[in-house]
Amino acid sequence: MANFVLMGALNAACPPGWFLWQGSCYIFLPGKMDFIDGKKSCSELGANMMVPDTEDEQDFIWREIETQLEEGRNVNSVNDLDVWIGCQDFKNDGSLVCMGVEGDLTFKNWEQSGTNDEPGEPNEKCVRMTGKWKGKWGDSSCSDIKLTACEMPVSGRMQCVTANADGRFGPSILHI
Repeated sequence: MANFVLMGALNAACPPGWFLWQGSCYIFLPGKMDFIDGKKSCSELGANMMVPDTEDEQDFIWREIETQLEEGRNVNSVNDLDVWIGCQDFKNDGSLVCMGVEGDLTFKNWEQSGTNDEPGEPNEKCVRMTGKWKGKWGDSSCSDIKLTACEMPVSGRMQCVTANADGRFGPSILHI
């Protein structure tokens, strides 16, 4: 019997506890934390803080965040539903530096005029989605305590395998 090659892509999967959406895995971390601790916690998981860079992604993430309220996780009311976005507004002008993104985001979801929820607050450099604005973005002090969500890309892998002369695959296929 002739050897033949079987080629196929292994399906991408997220680690346990993460959920998949369009090539990325997401997880909501337990408890609330400041921006720096959120960034560090995501990094320890091999991820970045989530950054919605399209309207579809924003809508998807916000629907998932709202389930936090429905399930009673770490929030008591919609006004308590604030989630860090992995972006900072260092110049306080609405131009963002975001984790895992080169350049400024093309999609932004600022509430009304954008930054500075409270006039005269120059230290509000970290960005969050907020329930009081139905998921729209606002800036906040990086030391504020909020929910954190992490995001990491899913990488598909391709594997070529050759069958033995008897048409069976050797044990090496189990070690992909």
